[in-house]
Amino acid sequence: MCYLQGLSLAEIASHLGVDPSVAWRRLQKPVVQAAIARVQDEEQRKAMGTLKRLSAKAVRTANRVMSDEGASDADALRAAFGILDRAGLGPTQKHEIEHDQVMELVINGERLEMPREPPPAPILTEPDG
Repeated sequence: MCYLQGLSLAEIASHLGVDPSVAWRRLQKPVVQAAIARVQDEEQRKAMGTLKRLSAKAVRTANRVMSDEGASDADALRAAFGILDRAGLGPTQKHEIEHDQVMELVINGERLEMPREPPPAPILTEPDG
């Protein structure tokens, strides 16, 4: 599991006492890839659990700052805006990405595809003469 500790391929090979090419081939084996994925999934699950627990504390802290008569207006506003933004009630952001015949519109993370009007046909004229 040296790979998961952020060691380089050379460091992993040295730790295992093998050539780096051997270490690389071992890392490519499906059983090793599956083990790495399982450990990474478990670490991510733990991290998400911690973040969920801390988010409740963060909201309580922001609420306390907003409600504190002694807090500066700037601190109270930052706390209020932080709560509104994370609740999805912050300012709307709009991004347009143009493709050949489709315009993709992203508003607050929601992706919409809309057909684009085809460009006008060129006007052909007869040459004089």
